[in-house]
Amino acid sequence: MANYGKKLVQGTIIIMLFVIFSSMLGYAQKLLFAKTINVADIGLFFSVLSFVTFFSFLRDLGLSESLVYFIPRFIIKKSKNKIKSSILFTVRMQVICGILISVFFVFSSGLLAKLYFKDPRAQILLIALAVYFVIEGFLEALYSTFHAYQNMVLYQGVEFCFQLLAFLFFLVVILNNYSIYYFGLVYVIGAIITSIIFLIIFLKKIFPGFFSTPCYPINKIKKRMISYSIPTMTASFAFQIFGQQTIFFLTYFVGLDSVGYYVMAMSLAKATIFFLKAMIQVFFPMMSELWEKKDIKGLNYYFSELITYSYLIAIPASLTLFLFSEEILRILYAETFVKAAFLLRIFAVYFLFYSFNGIMKRVFLSKGLPKEARNITYITVIANIILNIVLIPSMGLLGAGLSDLMCVIIGAMYTVYLKNKYLEVRLPIKRMLKILMSSLFFVVVIIFLKRIINVDIYLKLLITLFVSGCIYLVSLLVLRIVSFTKINRIIGIASNNRLRLPFFKFEPEETR
Repeated sequence: MANYGKKLVQGTIIIMLFVIFSSMLGYAQKLLFAKTINVADIGLFFSVLSFVTFFSFLRDLGLSESLVYFIPRFIIKKSKNKIKSSILFTVRMQVICGILISVFFVFSSGLLAKLYFKDPRAQILLIALAVYFVIEGFLEALYSTFHAYQNMVLYQGVEFCFQLLAFLFFLVVILNNYSIYYFGLVYVIGAIITSIIFLIIFLKKIFPGFFSTPCYPINKIKKRMISYSIPTMTASFAFQIFGQQTIFFLTYFVGLDSVGYYVMAMSLAKATIFFLKAMIQVFFPMMSELWEKKDIKGLNYYFSELITYSYLIAIPASLTLFLFSEEILRILYAETFVKAAFLLRIFAVYFLFYSFNGIMKRVFLSKGLPKEARNITYITVIANIILNIVLIPSMGLLGAGLSDLMCVIIGAMYTVYLKNKYLEVRLPIKRMLKILMSSLFFVVVIIFLKRIINVDIYLKLLITLFVSGCIYLVSLLVLRIVSFTKINRIIGIASNNRLRLPFFKFEPEETR
């Protein structure tokens, strides 16, 4: 099992670094927006982008998830011809469906700009992003292939490269005072360059004999892929509704300003789950292998580690965002965005439940139970739509935030029910209770220090988080959630045994 532990630790570190760098670029982009353009323009761009990307489930048809499910199994069986056929089938469907949907965007752009977005500038943005939509389909297939091969550097490198290029091009557009019309062009150019770079890398590094490898009959491979992907596609459809429909409701009932506040607060709150997101991405193809080998003991061990160490970091991060929401918005964005502090607090809690649902859906998918994963999304989406219809017209942004939070809590309750019914994995309840107890100490210390320290906000944040963080770490050690031995083991795995804590013996990984 040491090989899986090494994959999990090193893969998580790689993804974590990329997630941090990509997010820094994303925040730099949003900071650039916050400082240079008004909230309504921010809302317009993200509203159009959300509308276009909403239809990605029809372009993808769930085939990206199929790649991540099937390719690790084909690798075990050394079936390169099946790998090639599955990739070609996915790319073909992505491009064909992408072109058909983009034609709809182009021909309806004028009507949508007038009746839905209520801004004529939306028409040009829709046309440009329609082109991006087609290219993104190819990029999505490439991205999923790297994921399936468990090459975390290339997997995350795709997203990082696109984010870097987009930021650089946005910088050029904004510094030269170009119109918001050019924002869509930024995404098109970034996607084209990223596709070319990583296609070359795929052909040279991942599958150098791709063109010379005989192709397994696509008609045979597509039946297996579609049988898996259709339930996944319907789940993706529901997920897209879940991810975008709040923006739709805000655009229609409240206005583009509200979309700007919503998107900026949501993107900031995502920082609380960086580590958790990284571990999930590594664990998904690993779970497929463990289910294939029927290694339930190993699966339970690594699942427990995933939950424990993800929430060990995610919970205090969420609490920090909750307690310092106004200060963080003021520092990172501008005084204008402080009015969204209540939304940031809601999202800080929201992502804890959202991430749990995401983890469990991955477990269902890796076992070959896409219908159960789909049903989790269905329940969450239905609850969200009903709550949005009730709350947004009367409560605006507050209603949107409360609706999002309540629906993921409902989804989490349903997820636990399905887990108990279909899965052999066990939730580490005792560990989670201990983490919550340690988090209570963390909160008490922060509240106390916030009241007694009266210095510059930057210094206050630094002192408060350092002291409370130390108390939190000590409580984790005292409650035996973590140990120096375990920390030493992780450091050893991450550094190929080059580094370790002094005075503590390194022990090889073992399943519990």
